[in-house]
Amino acid sequence: RSEQTTMASQAFLRWCKAAGVTWTGVHVAQTDAIEGLDGKKAGQGDQEAGAAKVVLSDEAEGLGVYASVPLDAGVDVIRVPRKAALLLADAQVQRSEAAVSSVHALAHHLAALVTSQEGLCIRNGSVTRVGDATNEDDKEKFEGEEGGGGTEAVGSALGDGGIAPWVECWPRGLQGHWGFTQRQRASLTWCEEFCSLAEQQEADAVKAFSAMTRAAQSDTRPPTAETAASAPRRGPSWEAFVWALSHVGARAASVDMSGEKQPAIIPFVDLLNHRAADSSNVALRYEPADAHDVGAHVDNGADSAQEGRREGEQGAEFVVRTTRAVAVGEQLTLCYGKKDNAELLAAYGFALCPNAHETAMLRVPLDADGEMGAQRIAMLPRAILSNGAGADKAGDEGVSARVVVSWRGGQPDVDKEEGDGGEEEGGEGGDLGEWVDVDVGEGGGVDRPLVSNELRLVLSVASARDVSGLFAAMAGMGASPLSRDAWSLLARCADEMLDRLLRELGRVEGCPEGGGDEGESCWPHARLALRARLQLLQAVSRHAKAQLAA
Repeated sequence: RSEQTTMASQAFLRWCKAAGVTWTGVHVAQTDAIEGLDGKKAGQGDQEAGAAKVVLSDEAEGLGVYASVPLDAGVDVIRVPRKAALLLADAQVQRSEAAVSSVHALAHHLAALVTSQEGLCIRNGSVTRVGDATNEDDKEKFEGEEGGGGTEAVGSALGDGGIAPWVECWPRGLQGHWGFTQRQRASLTWCEEFCSLAEQQEADAVKAFSAMTRAAQSDTRPPTAETAASAPRRGPSWEAFVWALSHVGARAASVDMSGEKQPAIIPFVDLLNHRAADSSNVALRYEPADAHDVGAHVDNGADSAQEGRREGEQGAEFVVRTTRAVAVGEQLTLCYGKKDNAELLAAYGFALCPNAHETAMLRVPLDADGEMGAQRIAMLPRAILSNGAGADKAGDEGVSARVVVSWRGGQPDVDKEEGDGGEEEGGEGGDLGEWVDVDVGEGGGVDRPLVSNELRLVLSVASARDVSGLFAAMAGMGASPLSRDAWSLLARCADEMLDRLLRELGRVEGCPEGGGDEGESCWPHARLALRARLQLLQAVSRHAKAQLAA
């Protein structure tokens, strides 16, 4: 496997050079030492020439780019011609239906490129050489199964060598939640946000695939996973589309191309791993050949626009530039965006702890009985209510409002709250019930949680003792200082959620008493995600109790 990986990386570098990708002394090396989840420095590779090195491994982060000489801020380390990237503008997909997003269209384009490449197929969630098929029946099936108009695009967009050397360096299997095992999914059942996001993406994929193939199929059946999988083979198959969709989610960058955000998979750039904005050390930007690069605008129907795009893309590049000084051996990392762990897990299959952008959905009970309860429900937006009219169902928990809590440092342009809190915890908040304190570390350099105006409004409405208090809460629209009752309610809600999650901790970490199998190691990213969530909720509880004490 090591020899195969080395050969694949060498073929990828040759492919990059042929595609016009340039770099300042980057060397691809295979190394046994990789950067771990705790941020320890990676071991050095066999060679140290150039500005960076690519480290190949089978660990969680996979490929990585490391500096092998000191780099100053403002150094261009990678430059990729626009024509070498996979872009939405090149996709031969009609997006006439709302069900087809830009991500779906790019995934369909990627699937068409791969399956139209001679000798390649997609089987069991991985790109496979037809010659590697297990029997002649499989070979015959693969050779005639897919395709559909992508061959010309391979030559024009990615060079005469096709896409094979690039995609064969990608991780095998489905990426993100698409490739999770049953055990991995079971270890994330506590994360409502992840479960909802994964379920929605799966449903959207079925609708998009059906919409893109319905006309060619003349298929009037309602879109389901079963009808999508059994669709006639015109264009990429359902299996190929899901594979491509998982890799677009994991590898595509959202790039501002002359004022328009577009998803793009960019060779070499897709090797950069994620860190939060304050920890990353490189940035990606698109540099058009001129200020009127018509290629930044998508028009799949006009030949003149396609011709103008080809002219405008000449000289346009994607550029990776250092944002601060980078030491020898330090990994070059890019911020994928302000993403909580639910988003990171769904798209990339990993979690961060601490995560300055972590969020939690807090349920605030509304005590819906009687006239006051009806008034509370009437005053709050229907979209945030649970187990009530126009809302989701929350079992027998009663009517509650669902509000997001987050770290203060993870949100931009937040006004300062009243008070600094005084004591860290305790005081008169001690009668609210205590959770078992678990050492999950600090919250990633962010000093305290954000109590947003929406959360303030909900807490004020939920804790109001009479109708006049309700109207005062609505008049303040979340901008007024919170009452003692409101802070007490926040502490109680955070503690109740902590109790539930702490009961999950043993199961997620694979402890026998928690429902795991003895001797079976836990999935580290579920543990990291849960501990990051506990960090946030513990901070919410402490902050509320500190406000009570003050």
